Amino acid sequence: MTNWTTKHAIEALRWVLGVVVLWASCLLLRATIAQMQQLPDSGHVVPHLWIRLVLASVEIVAAVMFLAPVVNVAGSYLLLAVFAFAILFHVLQGQFDVGFLLVYAMALAVWLAHRREAQAEVRDEG
Repeated sequence: MTNWTTKHAIEALRWVLGVVVLWASCLLLRATIAQMQQLPDSGHVVPHLWIRLVLASVEIVAAVMFLAPVVNVAGSYLLLAVFAFAILFHVLQGQFDVGFLLVYAMALAVWLAHRREAQAEVRDEG
């Protein structure tokens, strides 16, 4: 692949990953809010739902940051932290099908590595 092709492929990967994660997070947030509204009016919400609510909300913020040009590195590290916590949350509940989260994390790692390499090239030229 040429340098131009690699650069654009990695940028496309960033956008696809960001949009997919943002969409999935919005769906999770909507489903969690719907579940919370269906609970009896006891005033007590299951801790599991609070964790999902916070996780989905932080993931939405991180995905938007990841897609924004100025804060995309901070957003990528925040997303990595969210994915790690989500994997832990799933495993603690006995749900071991977390392959999609591992793929998301690796896509982020590829983008970060490419970005770091591109920055090193710019420094070396200057």
